[in-house]
Amino acid sequence: MQKPAQTKALPSKDLEVLESVQQRLIRTGEFDRLKQVLEQRLTECGWREDVKQQCREVAKAKGVGNFTVADLVNEPTRSGLMENSSEDTQQGKASTSEGATRSGVNLVDTGARFAAEASSTVVLDAAAHSLLVAHTNRVLIYSLSPSSKPPQEVQIGEGPAVAAAGLSPDKRMLVVQRSPLHLQCLLLPSANMFLQGSQQRGSRILGFFWVPPPTSTTSAPPVATLIVVTQAGLELWTLAAESQVLTFREARKHPTQWFIYSHEMRLVLLGSGEPTSLWLQGCQFTADGMVRLPPFQIPAAVLQGGAEGSEGPEVPRPLLNPADLHLLNMGQQMFCAYVNRQRRILFLYHFYKDAVMLQHQLDLAGPDVQLSVVDGLLIIHYPGLALSAVFDPSISGRKPLAPPTPLTSPSEQAEGGSSEGDCEPLQQSLLFSGPNLVADRQCGVVWRCQVSMQHIVAACLDVLILVASLLQRRQSLHPDIDLRATILEASMRHLSAAVLPSGVRPLLDLLHGAYAKSRSMAPRPTAPHQDPQQEGSQISQPWTSPFAIIHPENIVKQLLMPWSLSQSVSEAHVAAVAGEAAASCTSAGLAPPPSLACLLITALIRSGCPSQAAWLVRTQPELASEQLALQLAQLEDRRGLEGGLQLGAAMLGRLNRPEQQARLLLRARLPLRALSVIRQHRLTQLDPAPILQSVALAGDAAVLAAAMTTCQGLFPQLPSSLSSIQTCTSARQQRAWS
Repeated sequence: MQKPAQTKALPSKDLEVLESVQQRLIRTGEFDRLKQVLEQRLTECGWREDVKQQCREVAKAKGVGNFTVADLVNEPTRSGLMENSSEDTQQGKASTSEGATRSGVNLVDTGARFAAEASSTVVLDAAAHSLLVAHTNRVLIYSLSPSSKPPQEVQIGEGPAVAAAGLSPDKRMLVVQRSPLHLQCLLLPSANMFLQGSQQRGSRILGFFWVPPPTSTTSAPPVATLIVVTQAGLELWTLAAESQVLTFREARKHPTQWFIYSHEMRLVLLGSGEPTSLWLQGCQFTADGMVRLPPFQIPAAVLQGGAEGSEGPEVPRPLLNPADLHLLNMGQQMFCAYVNRQRRILFLYHFYKDAVMLQHQLDLAGPDVQLSVVDGLLIIHYPGLALSAVFDPSISGRKPLAPPTPLTSPSEQAEGGSSEGDCEPLQQSLLFSGPNLVADRQCGVVWRCQVSMQHIVAACLDVLILVASLLQRRQSLHPDIDLRATILEASMRHLSAAVLPSGVRPLLDLLHGAYAKSRSMAPRPTAPHQDPQQEGSQISQPWTSPFAIIHPENIVKQLLMPWSLSQSVSEAHVAAVAGEAAASCTSAGLAPPPSLACLLITALIRSGCPSQAAWLVRTQPELASEQLALQLAQLEDRRGLEGGLQLGAAMLGRLNRPEQQARLLLRARLPLRALSVIRQHRLTQLDPAPILQSVALAGDAAVLAAAMTTCQGLFPQLPSSLSSIQTCTSARQQRAWS
């Protein structure tokens, strides 16, 4: 038996470096990407087929059972691999090194600046659109909008460290928490200060947050609500306009150990029960009041050891850390995200009206995680690894759209990397706040996360996942790329690479389904009550979808037609793909566009199937269009489809186009049928001379007399043309007698 070749052992230091590099590639997802690139290159260059052929030749030469796997893995096979893939591998290395300098997530400067000390508390207040920096005796209020004004300084007096701070939406009252027993409230216009405790004596205050007044068309003054979270539940206090005090409104009892709040969703999540706090209760604040969501548990909570000092064997017990929970709003859907650091999995629980269900599970590259949301895309930051990854859970599943990349600031983007003296954004000094703001304590800058769709497009290898994700993005939030043009370009690549027509159907379903969904979201026009004489005075503007959708007509003209003109595509393949496109339109509830029917019929005729084309025209009424009817007439003129004029005329009759139908019937030399259509629809604008001349050429005087009698009641200009028609008829009869 032949022994396998011995490989040279590497030094222990080189093995450690190799293992470290391999682990980093696996952790960042770059290993899987390089594997997919190599497999794709080997298939494209034909290496797989060459190896199969070489294996067949070895088996044929040595006979079945007279060779081993080692005989197949020989030098010619390895050299073939090197010859065919060395160039592609080098290009892959170059693209990988270049991709390392690009980033899928960038930090955009919002223009807000602040100064914070190491011991100060920094709060990104979304309700007041401000940033608060709390020191031991004062609070600095910075605006999140670009402004050259100095921050507003509020003196709060000496005391314990500030645990939390919040500004009312109208920026009239500052609330500071230093103690679990009361809140310190300061009225900024008058500089008055008072302490506010809980209505429930002895109940500890866990925190607070402001809820802005709902938008209303009435002239009533706006009323902001201060929600105080205690161990007994929620207390609602109101701050009316021109008021100097907080007014107690109501209390909602619910045993609470901790809470998290999302201003974007107006949703608070309460953790109740034992210190493990496994029962979660969501409450959302709407214009109609507070709405309780269904309570739920997270069974994927981390298992910890038993309580200290307990006798007997250590029994694992579940433990839920509120720092591992995040409230996210992705694509108008509300989620509770739970980070399981031990298993390195992110669980996404979807809030429904009557239930909360686990919907997605995402793989994490590390235990240290921060979350952001941009245009419905989930960004997972790894501060310890200095990386960020972009996920689209509803489309890409557990894996990111592209491998994780470094999170870069504008200076790093311009210089191609961080230089000495530049701020390093991904440090422990970063404060992430929903949905996509990042406060850098070290640099004193407020950033906004932005996804680079150019990088996603370049790094995503699955065209269907890429197109499905791009169709759900808003063009206004991605100025660096033309989404529609990118979708068409990626679709063209998939269309050209598809071997079978059935492989194109998922792509067409994505395009047509996105358009149908966007059309269903369009606001329905409501007719205002107005005077009938003024009807039509107001012209409603057409609704434009904010998403990068493509009209079915443009799918045909900008995608299918240019693809059908390529030399490598047969007419039979074009006809099959056009048939799949028509079926995709129908399944999405859309009418196939006229250009698609023309493409399908033309491809069938060119592929030698005119009878099938005629059968489709007769049996598929949804394909009918004026454009297709004229196309059928042109095909008969070119002798490509016998009876095309009659098929087109019948189609125009179903579309209620009598004038065009009569003209096609005349071209088909069916003057009596054309005259019947003219008489039925009273088409007096047509010239009767061609009709009578066509009847006269037939040489039947009785039929001509009947046609002229019919025309005399329809056309007042008929007498002036009678002599020419009669002369033509007499000449025709004389030729027939001779």
